[in-house]
Amino acid sequence: MRRSLPWQQLSRSITRPLLLGGEEQFDRLRRPATNRSQTVRPQAIARCASPTDVVQVINFCRRYGLEIAVRGLAILSPATRAQQG
Repeated sequence: MRRSLPWQQLSRSITRPLLLGGEEQFDRLRRPATNRSQTVRPQAIARCASPTDVVQVINFCRRYGLEIAVRGLAILSPATRAQQG
């Protein structure tokens, strides 16, 4: 059995609320865009609002040996889309 993780610690270090199983939005947000991974149940959902949030989540996962699944939606302005690199 996996030991209890200090989710509160991660929650306090990121901008937006950390969602855990059983919370209101968790089931809706955990569903993948395709049915291919419908049975996957993450331990938590971190909706990062900044690069600092991303660093905090990655460091937490590394520290406790957790896998990371990235899912995101980038909304870019026309000026940003035109840049190369």
